[in-house]
Amino acid sequence: MDLERDYGLTVAELAPHSGGFATEGWVADGRWFVKRWKPDEQPLGLEQLGELHALGLPVVEPLRTVRGELSGMSGSQAYAVFPYIEGRTATWGDWSAVARALRQVHEAPLQMTLPPADVREPHIRNLERYLQHPWIVDRAEVVRTAIARLDDVRARLKPVREVLCHTDFHGLNVLIDGRGEVAAILDWESAVIGPRE
Repeated sequence: MDLERDYGLTVAELAPHSGGFATEGWVADGRWFVKRWKPDEQPLGLEQLGELHALGLPVVEPLRTVRGELSGMSGSQAYAVFPYIEGRTATWGDWSAVARALRQVHEAPLQMTLPPADVREPHIRNLERYLQHPWIVDRAEVVRTAIARLDDVRARLKPVREVLCHTDFHGLNVLIDGRGEVAAILDWESAVIGPRE
């Protein structure tokens, strides 16, 4: 990575960061978080982070490169730089702060262009075809009952208010600050507009 070439940043220390599932991360001088995607993968939704931040949501906006882009390239790997946010991942004990943050997300004005949610649950239909698979056959009746219940609920649904949906909202994607409040909600790549439920 050439942070000086792409971002104009002169960095004295680049320390590995353990966070991230599909990416690698480093902390640069305790001020910047550098996120690098796997080879041949491209960052998704970086432009939306600025829009989400502008809505007042706890979202970390990426820095722009010296050419005004939201990411740079290091060989075949894309990377982006963000302000480094101190915090820890959320736990069950943080439920109240996390619930307030989720409510803030759902109450945000829909001023963004995002894809609509696919509420057909295509993976559930796929699961239904594999109930005799050795990994699930001992629970096939429980799963079949749950699928029938889901179908029944869906058949009775009335149109509901659509909201901004993160779709991957869990403790590892929520940073909690030293006061126990949500410092940032991470990984918005799969965000959609969908039913609040």
